[in-house]
Parts: sequence; C-alpha cells; structure tokens
Amino acid sequence: MFKEIKTIIHYVPKVKMALFVLSIIANSVLNLATALIVQNATDIQGKTNNHNIFLFGIVSMLLYAYVSFAYFFANYMEDSIIYSAITNMKQKLLKVLVLKKTKYSNSEKISIFTNDMQLFSDRYLMQLLDIPSYLLIFFIPLIYMVSQNRLMGLLFVIGSILLPIPQSLLNRKLNDLGKKLSEKRAQLLSAASDEINGRTTLINNENVDSALVLGNKKIKESEKALFYSNIFLFIALSLSMLLKGVIQVIPFAIGLFLIANGDGLSFSILLALYLTSQQMGQPIQQVLMSLTHVQEMKNIRKKIFDLLFIKIDLDSKPSLKENNTFDYLDISNLSKNFEDKTIFKDFNKKIYFGSRVLVTGESGSGKSTLLKMISQEIAMDYGDISIVKKGENLGIPVGYVGFVSQEPFIFNGSIKYNLTLGQDFNDRILTDTLKKVNLEEIDLEYMIQNNGENLSGGQKIRLELARVLLRNKSLILVDEVTASLDKKNSKKIRDLIYSLSGVTIIEVAHHIDDESRYDNIITIGKEG
Repeated sequence: MFKEIKTIIHYVPKVKMALFVLSIIANSVLNLATALIVQNATDIQGKTNNHNIFLFGIVSMLLYAYVSFAYFFANYMEDSIIYSAITNMKQKLLKVLVLKKTKYSNSEKISIFTNDMQLFSDRYLMQLLDIPSYLLIFFIPLIYMVSQNRLMGLLFVIGSILLPIPQSLLNRKLNDLGKKLSEKRAQLLSAASDEINGRTTLINNENVDSALVLGNKKIKESEKALFYSNIFLFIALSLSMLLKGVIQVIPFAIGLFLIANGDGLSFSILLALYLTSQQMGQPIQQVLMSLTHVQEMKNIRKKIFDLLFIKIDLDSKPSLKENNTFDYLDISNLSKNFEDKTIFKDFNKKIYFGSRVLVTGESGSGKSTLLKMISQEIAMDYGDISIVKKGENLGIPVGYVGFVSQEPFIFNGSIKYNLTLGQDFNDRILTDTLKKVNLEEIDLEYMIQNNGENLSGGQKIRLELARVLLRNKSLILVDEVTASLDKKNSKKIRDLIYSLSGVTIIEVAHHIDDESRYDNIITIGKEG
C-alpha cells in the first residue's frame, strides 16, 4: 500500500499535495460550526444587548462563511489531485499498453484503460483521499469535546464510535438480501423470457398451463424476496433510530445530572457536546466505507500498478535517417515451440540487404510466426535475430523494420493523420509518398470512416506501405497482403512492392504466380 501511495504522489505536483493537506486541515472544523454557534448563543443569555447580538450575528456568519469556503477548498483540491493523478497515470498507462507486450489481449487492455481506470479513480483514489479528510473531521471535534469536559466528551465520543458498528452489521445483512433479490429477479427474467419468446411452441404443443407453473413460481419467489428485503430495511432503520436515541440520550442525561449537582458543567457546553456528537458518526462510517472500497479494489489496483511500474525504454519517435541500410539480417539457431508443437528448431538464415525473399510453406508451418519474431512481436524460445551493419550486431532497431499485413489497422481520421500518426511531416513529403504507392488520387484531408470502411482493400495496403516508406524502413515484412484481394489488385500490389528500391523485402505468401522475382525462397516445413 505504501508503494502505491508513493507512486500516486509521484504523479501529482508537490504544490497540490501541500495545498490538499492544508485544505483538509481547514475543513476539519466542518462539524463544529453549529455547536460553537449554539454554545455562543447560550453563553450570551442574560447579557443580551444590541452590541452583543450584532457581534454574535457577525461572528456566526463569518464562521459559516469560513466553513463553506473550507468545504469548497477541500473538495476542489481533492478533485484537482484526482485530475492530475489520473491524467498522468492514464498517459503512462496508454504508453505502456501501446508500446509494451503484456499478458493482456487488446480487448482487455481497452477495458483496463477505460472501465478499470474509472473504478480506480472512483473507488480507490477518491476513497484514499477521503480517509485522512474524514479522520480529521472526526478527531478535531473529539479534541474539542474532551477539552470542554473530559468525562462528557469521552462519553459522547464512545457513543459516536459504537453507533456505526451495529449499523454496519445491519448493512451487511441488507446487502445479502439485496443480492438474493437480484438473483430471484434474474431467474424470473429468464423464465418469463423463455415463456414469452417460446409462446408459439407452448401454444402449438398445448402446454401453456404446465409451462407457466415455473414462471408463477419465480414470480412468488421474486416478490417474497422483495417483501423480506423491505421488511428488514424497515427493521434496520427503526433499530438504528432507537440505538441512536439511546446512545445520545444516556450521555445527555448524565450531563444534566452533573449540572444539577453543580459539577462545573454548563448547559451551553453540554448542548454543544451533544450537537457535535450527532455529527461524529458520519465520518467514522465514511472511513469504514472507504476502507472497504479500497480493499475491494485489490485486484484492479494490482493490475494497474503492475503496468505503471513497467519501464518504457522504447523510443517511439520516427526514424528519418536517409541511410537505414545494413549488411544482412542474421537468423541464428532459431527455435520456437507452441506447447508441444515444434515450429522452428536450430533454424539459420542470412538475408542480405536489398534482396527479395519469399517465405512459403503449408498452413500452420510457422511462416507468419517467423515474421512476428523478426519484428519482435512475439519472442523466440532460443537463438538470435539481429541486423548486422559494418560487422556490428544491432539487434532489431524499430527504425529499420516495417510490417505490412493483409488487414492494416486504419484510424478514424484524415489520410494525413493515418500517414503521420500525429508525428510532424511536411505535406510535400506526404504527397510524394502517396504518389510512390499510387494513392495520389486521395487528398490528404480525406476523412476515413469506421476504421477504413470507405477505402478498398488495396488502398488500405498501399496506405500501410506509405507509412513504412515515410519512415525510411529498410526491412519490410509483408504478411499475406494479397490473400483477400482479387487477381487484378493482387498484381498491382505485388508490382508496387517489387518496384521499391533500396529496401529488403521478406514476404509470406501461399500462392505466387511468378517466383522469378525473388532472390531467395525459404520453404518452411510443418515441423520446422
């Protein structure tokens, strides 16, 4: 927990944290205002004159003005901290989810970024900030009460602490009844849906009355669950009111007894203690509720903080070097298994710069797996894949490798955004790149809808190629790009790919009409 809090503080400006602490201290007298005003009003009885009354009115209004401002200040600072923390955490989280390989699928990543982060904000971070605030709202009045009269202050405080305990137990029972009611309603919905949707079948089979027995049973169970839930709610409210009365009346009666016996306790102090104690149960209940929410968020917290602790070393800036050439791609002793199936075993290959390589083989033999290992999308079990330049192993620098698949991801937005992806490129360079891939007929500001619905399959692939060329990728991995295209468009795409100069192309394909265009053909068998 301490590490989590330290991480949150890291994402919030120090000035905001200091102001937040100041704001909750200022707001800690929230529940004292009415008691102080009543105590002051009682004290001036018998001393009433215009001056005292005017002074009382001014002081009381200023006190309420202070309380109102302190309440606003505390809530503003809490929201401000949540804004800073969640904004910065989401930015880091988005970068991790985009750039780093994790155990989560894309749909799970989206759920973490949206649903889980919303729960994290509402049911963890907000509750975490509420706890010190409500503790101060409880302890400052406690100090005030004990300072006024130690015995009576402690009696009222003990009553305030005890009150939430039975209420919490009653709430648990209410929650259990609520869950049971939800289950019974779900069963009723299921039975009613079946009988209504299957009415034709029931009528045709002359079985309506018998089939409705189940629905009628579920109606009774659902309504009975609602009845018992409401009755227990009324009992809980009645017991809470009785308990509250007993816990508050007993100390008040003891106080009256002490006043009657001249024990030095004034009625104004007793009244102020009584009014203050009425407000002390709520902060304790809020703290208990916040702690419960924090505990309930344990799994989501772990998921989010584990992702936030991941270091980002990958440089996502575009590589605009004019010379991304290399000597060769070295695949050495490559091994890869999926469960009990061997895909590659001690596979070795050198692919020289500028060559056109075809990777072919039966379905499931590992063709696409090879490309994904070269691009580092998936890890190899053993071996090494590295770009070699001037005798130096460079690994697989992101700036060298481009990947073109048969289903490129197209963003909703303009052609320009889909090319630049938010990076800074000159419009002239963008237009020249579109010409290289035969997309000059589409304007840079042309808006793409529904992730490329208004583009043809061939246009999507050419757009993906344009992205690769724009960033001067020198090793282009092409994965079944023509599989979903007709013969005419397939030829156009292949002609375009083979016309590219100054690049190395490794293509996975099932069916090739003209293998003479390739410098090398790698045939992968089913067992590697």
